[in-house]
Amino acid sequence: MTNNLYHDGEEAYHFPAGILMTGQFASPFGFHQHRPAGRQDWMLTYTLGGEGLFRVKDFVYTSTAGTLVVIPPGIPQHYATGDNSVWEFMWVHFLPRPHWLPWLQLPMAGEGLLALSIERESGKQRLVSAFQRLIDDNLGTSSFSGSYALHALEEIILISAEESSRTTQEKIMDPRIAELIDYMSRNSEVQHAVENLAARLSLSPSRLSHLYKDQVGETPMRTLRRFRLEQAAKWLDFTSNSITQIASDVGFNCPFHFTRIFTEHYGMPPTAYRYRKHKTQ
Repeated sequence: MTNNLYHDGEEAYHFPAGILMTGQFASPFGFHQHRPAGRQDWMLTYTLGGEGLFRVKDFVYTSTAGTLVVIPPGIPQHYATGDNSVWEFMWVHFLPRPHWLPWLQLPMAGEGLLALSIERESGKQRLVSAFQRLIDDNLGTSSFSGSYALHALEEIILISAEESSRTTQEKIMDPRIAELIDYMSRNSEVQHAVENLAARLSLSPSRLSHLYKDQVGETPMRTLRRFRLEQAAKWLDFTSNSITQIASDVGFNCPFHFTRIFTEHYGMPPTAYRYRKHKTQ
């Protein structure tokens, strides 16, 4: 698709990136909008309740609660409230910053329309919170309001990209394994055993080990160790905590074992990793 606002995501916009209009509607049956030639900006909607119908040529897409729809520039905008429904939705017209464009590559619903059903409750809550801040800040009078609104819009687009990535991954990956990876990433400091992890999924330890290795290419314990080391690297970069304290905080019982494993993973011991930046200054 070609439009005159950008070229290959690299050239500068003819108009500055930003928010043109945004709001929230609760529109009963009978509400409709028709823009046969579309617009030169992007439109993004998120349905809170009811049904919204989007039509492009003969293709009709139904947006229900939890569904995000993106209409790129030049795509006809025909949308309306579904039959016997009250469509509650948040919306924004905007010109994206160039670095947002890869994040806007959501699944194609049909005829140029992009759509994504957000399944995770945490994703829905975060997106609605960001949208509410977008709407409020866009009406603000502070000299910082516009910047706050733009950051809220960027958060919405980031959340959408992350949820799209998760959906794609989970279609390929067994959802039980995806759930386990998410659990371990959020609780990497806890002392886990394969038996306990298997019990979470109602699997035997041997079945979990086989399924996990087949899906991920490594054991659950190796994934857990990697999460711990990545967290340790962040602590080394952003805190002055001792190596012993960091080892304990991320889930290693022995600081010497932690140092050995960290060195194997990053190619240098924790102390050298912490002070590596000073060598280039």
